[in-house]
Amino acid sequence: MYMLEITFKVLKSVMGKEGKVNTELLDELFSEEIIKPIADWPGLKWKVWGMDENENDQDNFIGAGFYLFENEKDARERANYAKKNYPLNPAMSQVETRIYSVLENYSRACRAPIDTPANPSKYN
Repeated sequence: MYMLEITFKVLKSVMGKEGKVNTELLDELFSEEIIKPIADWPGLKWKVWGMDENENDQDNFIGAGFYLFENEKDARERANYAKKNYPLNPAMSQVETRIYSVLENYSRACRAPIDTPANPSKYN
């Protein structure tokens, strides 16, 4: 198994006011049409979404996605997709990806949900 980490900067001016994430705007931006292709990505077991409301950066939030894949090929394809497509959105920049081999026994010992079947999305 492989874990993919994708991080990127998101302009605060399009995400929220007063230095906080605007969750209502996020709900509009991440509609079912956006989420479904992610949920259905080949080999994806799960994804965790994150946003760092970084007080040290006056212009940007740091967005992140943490993905668990069954195989390295699917993780690399998702990483390449993000590097190619995220910068097309003028509100996003500095896309970085990193792929890790999962240490399965240690992860299970700490209750990581790594045995979830691939693609059990509500959209299937």
